[in-house]
Amino acid sequence: MDRGNLSACKKSIEKKPEQKEKKGYLRQQFERLNSSPTSEHLRGRTDQPEASNSKQESEADPLLNPGQKHHDESSSATSSLNIEKIREGFALMTQALYDDGQVKLDFDGLTIRRYYFPLGKSKHIPYNEIKGVDEIRMGVLTGKTRLWGGNWQHWLPLDLRRPWKEKALALKVGGQSVKPTITPDDPDHVRAILQEHIDR
Repeated sequence: MDRGNLSACKKSIEKKPEQKEKKGYLRQQFERLNSSPTSEHLRGRTDQPEASNSKQESEADPLLNPGQKHHDESSSATSSLNIEKIREGFALMTQALYDDGQVKLDFDGLTIRRYYFPLGKSKHIPYNEIKGVDEIRMGVLTGKTRLWGGNWQHWLPLDLRRPWKEKALALKVGGQSVKPTITPDDPDHVRAILQEHIDR
């Protein structure tokens, strides 16, 4: 063996202990970092979402958390009950208390159809504007033969069946000198409804 090969073997033998020492030093540094409080804190933060996810899964599972299922059923039942009450209230608001085709009474007032001459538009009077109701016995001088119109004191809407009716109701409306006068098919019932709202 020549001198060049001998010197190369000697250098490689000398380097091996240095490599071993480096490996041992790196292992010690890794173990020291792994056992430090910072690394344990980081590991704890890494594990925390898993625990949180498992908690959420247990709360969402009706078998593991029956109270949640009962709460959801109660909320659904309450919502259905509220919707039902809203529907009933809306039905009451839109339901007419009286309607014979000429006179209509609902929850917020009285509507007289074919009131204005000559277009025949309706007139709506809120209950709070009606101050009183006078009953009139129908006759020749009180409008029994008048199908539409009136005078400076009373105004009657179009009613083709008026000649066969016996009673009319004159409404005292605040701020109006002319009294709207109606001839409903059931004047007693209409007067009772109006009087009930006037007395409130």
